[in-house]
Amino acid sequence: RAYNYGVANAFQDAMAAVRHIVGHAREWGANPDNIHYSGHSAGGHLALMCASDPGMPMPRSVVGLAAAGVYIDGKTRLPQMSAQIFQTAWGSDRSRWAQFSPHTHLNDRNGPKPQKVTLIQGRQDNQLDPNWAVNYVNAGLRAGWGTRLNMQQNGDHFSVANPGRNQ
Repeated sequence: RAYNYGVANAFQDAMAAVRHIVGHAREWGANPDNIHYSGHSAGGHLALMCASDPGMPMPRSVVGLAAAGVYIDGKTRLPQMSAQIFQTAWGSDRSRWAQFSPHTHLNDRNGPKPQKVTLIQGRQDNQLDPNWAVNYVNAGLRAGWGTRLNMQQNGDHFSVANPGRNQ
């Protein structure tokens, strides 16, 4: 968990993992140009951060399931659980939280932007504000990303990772 290990270390580990996979893809019988980033909750957050980093390979697609902290600007109202986790991971100065939010980095990648970026969010999520996903998708579109949203009306934070259950 990033909040036990440090969010900067989690980003570095995620990027190192992607580079390792791409670097060894051919010997494993995979195409290094056919890389997809995905994750649930904090993992979705890391997938989106990797996709926005200009030093990372361009992903074929990105999927964030109930991706944590995708649109934090330091002023946004946070559900209590999220506020506690983010404060532990990112510190008590909320004005700094935006630097750890994927929406802040949508313009970091020069040239082509990822064109298949899907956020799957549950409307009933009580751990994350579902509007963060809406805001992220809209910001992504403005930045030239191919972002889209699959809002599951009856989905919560965990059920969105169980395809077909809440559609």
